[in-house]
Amino acid sequence: MELKTGIYEVLNADETNSVHGDFESIETTHVKKGWIKNLETQAVSNVTLTNFSMPLIPGSKLGIAFLSDQIIAFKRSTDIPVEDPVSGRMLRNIPVAIAMALLLALAFSIPVLGYISGAVWGAFSLITGHNILGRYKKFKGNRLYGLFLLSISLIAWIPAQMVNGDLGGLFGIYISLAIFMVAVTVSFQIYKVCAENRVYERAVAELNNAWRK
Repeated sequence: MELKTGIYEVLNADETNSVHGDFESIETTHVKKGWIKNLETQAVSNVTLTNFSMPLIPGSKLGIAFLSDQIIAFKRSTDIPVEDPVSGRMLRNIPVAIAMALLLALAFSIPVLGYISGAVWGAFSLITGHNILGRYKKFKGNRLYGLFLLSISLIAWIPAQMVNGDLGGLFGIYISLAIFMVAVTVSFQIYKVCAENRVYERAVAELNNAWRK
């Protein structure tokens, strides 16, 4: 993970809104696109923000923190505190993060439907590096957890072919797999959330310092 922070000038921006859904549920998607320039390096880059709280106003300046191309924090000015635009801010709280990981692990441990879901999500995370746990999309452990989830979801199908009608033995195996799933998932969630919190604190310090220069 590479953290990059700096003060950027918004060169231009465009915003579009789209409404979709049916009469029972209507949702609005806000998409902002713009070009920004790093005032220190003069490098120009393009950003696309979907349902994102960071403003893009041409001519304005923003302190922005990127983690592997994902914006994890921004600061509007010297006097305004650093803001966290990434969804799932409640996961910065360790007990909440543990509870969410526990629920997710139990859901993936449900025979048949849980194993199918686990295999699909595990394969997706392994291929793309997208996060299943934590908040940040690009994290060095995302693929590792995806591989674990895919593997355990596929292994879970084997006992049903080997127990020869021993439902008690099959139930015991599934309970053991569920305990293993919970232990690994909760442990990885704690590790990742703690790492994310440290990165965010570093981003806050660097953005505050950048605005003081």
